[in-house]
Amino acid sequence: QPGREARAVAEEKPVSVLKEVYPFLKKHCVSCHNEVTPGAKRSLTGFQDAASILKDAEAWTQILKLVEGKEMPPGNSTPPNAEEIEQFLKNVRRLREGDSAKKK
Repeated sequence: QPGREARAVAEEKPVSVLKEVYPFLKKHCVSCHNEVTPGAKRSLTGFQDAASILKDAEAWTQILKLVEGKEMPPGNSTPPNAEEIEQFLKNVRRLREGDSAKKK
């Protein structure tokens, strides 16, 4: 089946942080979580490449938990839709899992 092969190739493609992760942060997070007004004392503006995400595993475990639990972004901001959340979580997990696989 041609569709199955295309999906397999797409899933093997490395995650582009600037195209697939940072746009979510920019749209839903950095208006509060930045250098000027760092909400929760954490700026998310520096997470624009894989190395910066992989370097701060503890922060990203917390970020994923908060986004998945719909605790972030808070109710006073425009919430991401279910598809945006799912894609964001999937991309960050793929990025982190790929790094773990490389270390084995």
